[in-house]
Amino acid sequence: PDLAPEEHTRLFEKLKTAGKEIVCYLGGHAPSNALDTLVDAALQINDDRFAFVLVGKGNQKQRLMEKAKEADNIYFLPPVNKKAVPTILEMADYLIDGPYIEDLRDITLEMRGSSNQRIINLREIDKD
Repeated sequence: PDLAPEEHTRLFEKLKTAGKEIVCYLGGHAPSNALDTLVDAALQINDDRFAFVLVGKGNQKQRLMEKAKEADNIYFLPPVNKKAVPTILEMADYLIDGPYIEDLRDITLEMRGSSNQRIINLREIDKD
């Protein structure tokens, strides 16, 4: 795998040094991915152990960044080459996986918006 860009590595190292558990989203910042739900969840979580890192681009990114600008637990990074994704995943603790499906929306779920989405604990995956 390719190394992650320096900007990404610096942020992940800073968060790890601060003792944060990193919840990562990799992908498009488009309406179909309903990242408002993730940003809303991150804004409501009152646990400073968690940092949310959204990696990608899309026509909703600037609006989402504006929405999250007062938060100290939400970070946005540019997209990475697909070959760098394994390196990003090695630095993260959790991955939000699966498309948001409006019919399965559930606001009671922690860190995700619809019941089909999974939170994968990357620390529990054998990385050898």
